[in-house]
Amino acid sequence: MPEPRQTYEKTMTLQQVQEALKSKTWSERSTAILAAMDGNHREVIPTLYELFEKDDNAAVRQTAALALADFGEKRAAPLIAQRLGTLRGENPAYLLDALSRLSVSSTATAVVPYLGDENHSIRLQAVAALEQMNARSVGPQILTGLQKTPASEADRQRAYIMALGKVSYEPAGPVLLQLARTLDDGPNLAATYLALGRIKYRPATPILIKALQADFVKGRENSLQAILDTEDPRAPSLSFPLIKNERRETRFAAAEIIGTIADPSLNEKLVSLIDGAYPDAVGPAAYALGRRKYQPARLPIEKILADQELPDRETIARSLGWLGDKESVPVLLEVLKEDEGEGRYGAAWSLGILGAREAIPALMKTAQSRDQRLAMISVEAIGMMRDPSTLSFLTDIAERDTSSRYMAIDAIGQIPGDEALDRLKELVDSGDEKLKQAAIRSLRYRKEPQVVGILIDTLRETDTTSTSATMIYTLLREKTGQEFYTRNQWLYWYDEVRK
Repeated sequence: MPEPRQTYEKTMTLQQVQEALKSKTWSERSTAILAAMDGNHREVIPTLYELFEKDDNAAVRQTAALALADFGEKRAAPLIAQRLGTLRGENPAYLLDALSRLSVSSTATAVVPYLGDENHSIRLQAVAALEQMNARSVGPQILTGLQKTPASEADRQRAYIMALGKVSYEPAGPVLLQLARTLDDGPNLAATYLALGRIKYRPATPILIKALQADFVKGRENSLQAILDTEDPRAPSLSFPLIKNERRETRFAAAEIIGTIADPSLNEKLVSLIDGAYPDAVGPAAYALGRRKYQPARLPIEKILADQELPDRETIARSLGWLGDKESVPVLLEVLKEDEGEGRYGAAWSLGILGAREAIPALMKTAQSRDQRLAMISVEAIGMMRDPSTLSFLTDIAERDTSSRYMAIDAIGQIPGDEALDRLKELVDSGDEKLKQAAIRSLRYRKEPQVVGILIDTLRETDTTSTSATMIYTLLREKTGQEFYTRNQWLYWYDEVRK
């Protein structure tokens, strides 16, 4: 959830904040709270507790709650939860946001009633807060709320459905399955499919497989995700007939299931489809075999790839990359050098994933192609090689105003060594927000200890309402294992607690 935008024009010192918090004007007190957050003035935390509990203005109280959460004051969570149950004019959005940031599961009971709120945004905030808290313990309350909500109140019903999935409450399975059987096409049915997957309810697999063939687009998308989440070992064999379905999306959905969930009994059946008798089935079959890394499929796939009239050649070429055998490199190089066709895209990617350094000169050539997609995939492939000798080339691409520049920055992130890290630091400090975000994203590849320091230093100068700040929070959680969600929480941990 976004952090509040500052309503003041300049940074306030600690002394100025302390004075403003005593102001008789509520707007000045509220502004001072925001300034305390922005300046990371933790010294005023005791005053924030007092304002939250005793201030006579609801706007000040709700802003104080948000600030306490911003500072990571978990002992404030039960106080905020109590207020959420007995509002005194506060906007519940602020209090839900605060509880979401604090993520104290014992406060989830206070959040559940807001799943039935008349305001759509409040309902979504309640769902997000429960997910953040991993509040499985309130599953029975959520299920009861769903069962008491009439079908005519579809929006409220959907909030309860979503929440059951987000907290992974498995006992809700039978109720959700009944909804999947009876609901009409629409948002609630799509949400039900996702929830069934999140609780891993395997009795739903047949109806989810059936949904892959339906006309309801969002239902097809969500049922596929649900099947993958459920990991039912029956799913590959049940979906296998769909690999010849007339709808391309359905064919590849079946291939995704077969390629992801183990069932060795299907290997030879898949290979038999590579002969081209059913041209539309070759791509999905090759995809599934590649994801399974079924090595006996390599030669049949290499042979059929020579047919330039075949549909889905990009996928067929990519399957050789997934198989992971460098014996395919000569075939892939031949496809890469073709004058046209989608096969080149898959060949470039596979050469990269195979780490075929002998292909670097050819990939450098296609990286400068007028075909923007071929150029981007070629740059991506070069990055996969992680070859320091390509750093200069990738830096040159990154400095050009082309569609490949962001892919080049990502590629630089994968190259080991101080020189590549220095390039990323320069880009992170760039005044161009898009370049900065690309560089932040590419830091996910780096293993150097100093990456955390780079991210923290960048965060100090980053607008907390920006996408860059959100990206930094996510990457810091990944790099450190710490669960913080605001700038002040991260800076306090880095500057004080970590030491």
